[in-house]
Amino acid sequence: PPAWDPSTGREAEPPGRGKFLVKVGGRPGIPVNVQLTSTELSINDTNRLWHEQSRVGRRTAPADPVQEKVGADA
Repeated sequence: PPAWDPSTGREAEPPGRGKFLVKVGGRPGIPVNVQLTSTELSINDTNRLWHEQSRVGRRTAPADPVQEKVGADA
């Protein structure tokens, strides 16, 4: 589950998400912060089921046609 921000009362990004060091040999690393686009966020949402069951809610993402098809057959 994601981190919780008590000041806003909402889910927050886990500390350190998207932070990397690019290292070459024994030199000091170059810090890099990776930001996902809105399309990447919805496609790569591995917490989709968590958001659906969470009392806080979830990020809006495009409908999953596979899930809709399965639900229609039931």
